[in-house]
This record gives sequence, structure tokens and C-alpha cells, in this order.
Amino acid sequence: DEEDKIGIHSSSGAELAFGLDSTEYNSGWVMHRDGYAGYLDRLGREVLPLQYKSIKIENGKPRPVRFPRWDIYAGNELLYSQECDSLRRADENFLLGYLNGVGHLIRDDEGSSILHDIKVIQITDGQLIVQNESTKKWSVLSSEGKSVISGYDSIFTVQEGVYVPRNDGKHYLYNKGGELLERKAFEKVSIGLKDQLIVKRNGYWGLVEINGNGITASKFDRIQIGADNYFISYLNRWGIMDRKGEWILRPEFAEVFSFEDFIVGRRGQGYSIFQGSNLVTKTTDRPVGKLGSSILFEDEHSRFRLYGPITPQSGEYFDKIQSTEGHYMLYNEGRVSITDFEGEVIVPSAFAIEEVGGFSEDRFLIKKEGRWGFVDDEGRLVISNRYDSARVFEENRAAILLRNKWGFIDSHENLKVQPYYDEVSNFSGAIATAKRDGSFGLINKNGKEVIGFGWHLIRRLASGNYLVRNGNDAFGLVDDSGTFILRPAYDTLEDTGNEVLVSKNGKWSILEYTGQPRFETSFEKIISLDNLLLIKNWN
Repeated sequence: DEEDKIGIHSSSGAELAFGLDSTEYNSGWVMHRDGYAGYLDRLGREVLPLQYKSIKIENGKPRPVRFPRWDIYAGNELLYSQECDSLRRADENFLLGYLNGVGHLIRDDEGSSILHDIKVIQITDGQLIVQNESTKKWSVLSSEGKSVISGYDSIFTVQEGVYVPRNDGKHYLYNKGGELLERKAFEKVSIGLKDQLIVKRNGYWGLVEINGNGITASKFDRIQIGADNYFISYLNRWGIMDRKGEWILRPEFAEVFSFEDFIVGRRGQGYSIFQGSNLVTKTTDRPVGKLGSSILFEDEHSRFRLYGPITPQSGEYFDKIQSTEGHYMLYNEGRVSITDFEGEVIVPSAFAIEEVGGFSEDRFLIKKEGRWGFVDDEGRLVISNRYDSARVFEENRAAILLRNKWGFIDSHENLKVQPYYDEVSNFSGAIATAKRDGSFGLINKNGKEVIGFGWHLIRRLASGNYLVRNGNDAFGLVDDSGTFILRPAYDTLEDTGNEVLVSKNGKWSILEYTGQPRFETSFEKIISLDNLLLIKNWN
């Protein structure tokens, strides 16, 4: 009787199998349910239970085909084994195991949990939001599969452990224990600031605590979330309210918005700028963002200016304004001046800088007269603009380009690495990658080859080690001093930061950084997933 489900009955009407997705007759009944296959003989007797990947009929007899076995490890500890085609992370507590395309929930520490006729919508806070495929109704289940909330048209979470079920367009508020927090239904519910909700009743909006206690009456036209406050429309005028339900700005504006601690209210073409409830300035220029301690304004001619309590450039307009590492770059008619966030001029526009490429290790990378050099944080040209291109300093080395080749200088402009490389990376620790004549190598800060050139690929990994690939497409691993951890011998290689997963000729292994295998056997597939290792065994 279940929707889109099949049952098998004997000629006398006895039910032999139920809730099946499909069947086929071949010297008996091959059954399929929830990704599993099983077998009944022609008399309806169970020969093979519903626990296999498939059933093959050979010479009129059924032969079961098992799912691959995955071993789930945390470190060196085997948590459990699971038979399925594949696995993926559902959330921090659950995995999803796929059986012929059908997903089943698996707890990290328990193994398979089969939920027939259930579609998992969401996993949150150790509980499941599910939909019954037959009735189409939604429920919340505990991790043990027990019903906590049930029988609704839909359910969504507004916070971990707080649910909003909906029936007939009415929204209710429940906690994770299934307790109804507010007996009167809402027309709509959306997430507010921390521990708060925006709710609609009788056509108007209000604020409530996550436990259902009221903050404001439902009497507002619209409510939007700000950084740490609410933008509220009341009688078609906008104001700003704090999380306690107190007005910061009363609803007197055609528009309100904020940039961190600055609040903006617009009346007509005029803008009022507030910090808290204190008016700090008025202007007809539109506020477009915050840079450093100041607000960035744009006028009707697409020119920009800054306003801040101690920024003297507040009345000056520029073609472009940028900020980096506590400084402003002010572009005007092809020239750039540099100030700190207090407005003190470090490099005046008269110095004729054309572009600023960044700031690091007390040096600005600047372009002047079409070439690149460095200015210190007191505005002095410490490295002349003599380079075709350059990058900011890292590890007391800056990459420089001369005659289309890259090298490195130190902060005193001593040439530490001669410029004859086609590409270089920045230094990370003691070494950098470099490319010459189409192949890669590793060099140290003085230009000495740590690993000679001839590699098709060298890439720094998140672990701090380097992946290398030779001309035979074999992968190896090098540490941050240039010493080989694993010589190139593998078809694939993944460095997890704790161990190395490698494959060769279709067989996977887990290796320690010493190169020794963690296990004696090889595997069909190994996946690193957060704190788990998922190991697929050969059938």
C-alpha cells in the first residue's frame, strides 16, 4: 500500500516481502530495497537476506555479491568497518554510506543506521531532519532514530537545537527536546542576531528571543539584520534598534545602513553619519564603505574622499583610495600619496609614485617612472626604482625582475639570488621554488640549488612539505629543508599533515614520514576525511 513500493505475496495472500523498490524474477525473486539486494526462491522462501550489493544467477542458483568493506580509523584505532560503495562526510557526527546510490547514515563511532522510507534533509546538533517518502511529512529524529518532533509540512533550524516546523502556513517554535516554546503560531520566522528571531504575526514583524520570549511587539513593516543591530521600517520610515529592543536611531529616515561602528541615515539627498546615537557629520556625498578608521565617500563625479575623526584628508577628493596594513594609498591624476590611518603623510604626491604594489616588512613596493622599487615606512626611497617588476618582501627577500628574469634581493638591495629564473615563488622558511628552461627546482636564500632542476612540477603543500613530479609522472615528497621524504615512485600522493597516502599500480598504502608503511597490506582506496581515514579493502 505504500506509495511507489512493491510487495510480494503468496497465492494464499500471505505477505512474503514488503516495501521493495523493485523486483525481478529469475528462477526466484531478486529483491531491491534501499540499495540492498536479496533473494526469495520460487516458493517465496528467503534464501539471501536484503544485505548484498547484487544477486547474480548462475546455473539457476543465486550468488550474492557483497559491497566493498571500508575500515574507518581514527589515528591507529579501528572504529568500525562498513560495507558500502562509497563514503562521505555528512556532518561532524555522521558519515553517509552509499549503497547502489542510496545514502544511509553512519555514526562515526557506531556503524550503519538504516532508515527505511526516510529521506534525510539535514543533520544538525546530533539530530536528523527527515521526510517520510510515503506521507511526505517531516520529522526530527534523535541520533538513535526516535521521533522528537513529527508530522509537519516542513521543518528548518534557526539555531542548533531549535526548530521551526510549518503546517498550513503556520510556523511553530520547538527546542531539541520536542518542547513547544511558543503556543501561538507565527506567519513567518527568520534568523535574527544571536539567540534572537525575526517573526511575523498579523501581517507585521517583531523580535523574540530564541526561547520564544518577546523583545518587541509585532508592529513593524520590515526588519533587516545589521552588524550588531536591526534596521527597522515603521510607518514607512527607517530607524535602527539594538538587540534589547531600544532605538539607536528613531524611524525618521528614507534609508539606513551601517559600516561597522558608523551608522548612516539618509533623508532625500543628504546623509547623516552617526557613531552610536551621536551625529558626527552630514554630507550629500554617498558613503560607500569603511577604510581603516574612516568612511569612504563618493561624490556625483565618482571622486572619493575620507572622513574620520583624525583624518585631515576629509575634505580632499581622489580618483581612487585603497588601504593596506594600516596605511592609505590616495590616487590623484596618476600620482599616489601614502598616509597612515591617522592621516600623517608618509609619501607625498610630489614624490610622483604611480602605483603601490603592497606593504610588508616595513617596505612599500612602489612603481615610479615605469619601474619598481621600495620606500620605507618613513617615506625614504631605500631601493631605487630600477626593476621591471618586483614583489613585496618576505623572509628578508624580495623577488625582482630584470631583463625578463627573476632573482632575489635582501632589504639592503644586496643581490642574493642572480636573476636567471623564468618563475620564482616567495620564500617560505629557507627555500623557494624556481623555474628555469621549463623545469622546476628548489633554491635557498643564497641561490644554491637545494634540489636540482629537471622536475615537471614542484608545489608547496599545506603541511609545509613539497610535492614533486618527475618526467615519468611519478610523485615524491620533499620536506622544507629540501630533503626527500619519499623518492618519486607513486602514481598519486596526498600529504595529510599526519601521514602520506600513496597509490601505485592501483594499490593504495598509508606511509609514515619515515617512509615506513603503517599497515602491511595495500588497499583499493584510501581517503583522508577530517580526523578519519577511510580505507577501502579489496573484495
